[in-house]
Amino acid sequence: MMVLTRYKPMPKVKQKNGIKKSATGFYSFRKQVPEKLRGLWGKREVKIKLETKDEATALNRGAICLRDFNNTEAMLRKQLENPEILTSREITQVADSRVREWGVHPDQAPVLKAGASDEEYKAFKKAEAEYLEQKDMFWDTVDLVDEEQRQRDYDSGEWGKAGYQDPIRTPDPKRLDDATYMLVAGELKTTSEPTLKTATEDYIADYLERKIDGNPRTIQTNNNNTSRLMSQFAAFIEGGRVSAGMDRLVTSVGVDEAILFRTWLRDQHPNSSTADNYLRYPSAVFSFAIERGQGLFIDGHLMRNPFYKLRNKKRENKYSKKIWPLTPAEFARYEKAAFKAPEQIKLLVLFLLYTGCRISDVSGLQVRDVNLTENIPTMYLRDNEIRRLDKNGLRSHIPLVGPLLEELRKYQSPEKSRDAFLPQFGRLKSYRDRAGQEASKVLKAAKVVRDGVRPHSARHTWQDRLDAARVPIAERDYLIAHKTEHSSAIAMAYGSSYPPQNMLENQLAALNCLDWGDFRDLY
Repeated sequence: MMVLTRYKPMPKVKQKNGIKKSATGFYSFRKQVPEKLRGLWGKREVKIKLETKDEATALNRGAICLRDFNNTEAMLRKQLENPEILTSREITQVADSRVREWGVHPDQAPVLKAGASDEEYKAFKKAEAEYLEQKDMFWDTVDLVDEEQRQRDYDSGEWGKAGYQDPIRTPDPKRLDDATYMLVAGELKTTSEPTLKTATEDYIADYLERKIDGNPRTIQTNNNNTSRLMSQFAAFIEGGRVSAGMDRLVTSVGVDEAILFRTWLRDQHPNSSTADNYLRYPSAVFSFAIERGQGLFIDGHLMRNPFYKLRNKKRENKYSKKIWPLTPAEFARYEKAAFKAPEQIKLLVLFLLYTGCRISDVSGLQVRDVNLTENIPTMYLRDNEIRRLDKNGLRSHIPLVGPLLEELRKYQSPEKSRDAFLPQFGRLKSYRDRAGQEASKVLKAAKVVRDGVRPHSARHTWQDRLDAARVPIAERDYLIAHKTEHSSAIAMAYGSSYPPQNMLENQLAALNCLDWGDFRDLY
């Protein structure tokens, strides 16, 4: 680099850790580059405006500048000792490290999630302001003045004229300072763009990490559906070739392909909310890849999720299938058919009919969760090794009554307390689906075939029976393990200040209620 010899030499300034306070009260960072390193560094002094009059703030910002200065100096000294010139790739790697140290890498830019709340928006704006402030300070570390042209301007007399501006040269990625500038400006990439395969794997791994204490069933369902939908999407965009689709870069996927995939899904699931509901899985993968900061820039702009707002909630509501309760006659036929089924399937259905619990609640029971020796026999719904409670699930002690209790007294459960109470449905990978399938078979055998009627109808039915017995809403929700503010209050008091006998009386009242609901429209 040519040095302007006609300039007066800059006087040395004594500074503490590079921090200097000007006559106007503003702080700056200034540090002389060792003479041996000036050729490699491309400058004789590092000057950075700290843009503050506050000493504490200046010290914090100056510490970042000093750390960057020392790291760069150490790297260049190693290069000086080694006659071999750094490759372009090595320079880019060093520049990447510098930029990340400053916190101004494009990967580190805050991203606002789609559908963000007011609080999330405020947090984003604060993070964005901090990022831009740090970025502005970083620009002061970069010097793109064309020294040779400026020397020529000086010789010709152009330099010093009114309105003269220093000539700017084209950045060279083989120079460290230039590479850092190009990185921050988005003109140079250091992170590889993920493929659909990589993005899917990274999302699932992150989901497992975030949901480490979550419901195993929910985690399994989410990850299975994510893998399946991403494979379907990959096959769709590459004419049936899953591998070729999974090798596509995330940034190569356009909104048009996402829309066409939505149309294909709706064709597979006509008159159903399933298609639009499925769109949340590829949308989550793309959102994660973008928000994680993978350098997903297209033409200098942050990539937009191609599945953003493709899910039509109104369409989902329109085609969502309403679940209806069982009529007294259907209830009787379902119960009768259950007694003809194998023992564990029979108990499964009776649990549904006489507690109103979810299929997952019943199939996820452990031996220790069913207590028949207490004065009031109960089932205890809680998190265990088989499953976690659903988001709207409630820890609750539910009294056991009626034919269910009679059959449970005859049942030989496994000996170990932490074994599945119904081993046929106690395996994580299959318990919910298998239990649902078996309960549906019994319903079909009972010849209960009506739109909106399925095994989950038993839950709605027991709720109707509790309502018909005039059980207070809070106690009703507690007995069907539905989490609300009032049922949660009961759960916290149950067993101490709230008498368990009250819950038994409620269950018996529902048991004795043989007429519930308004089914006149069915006849």
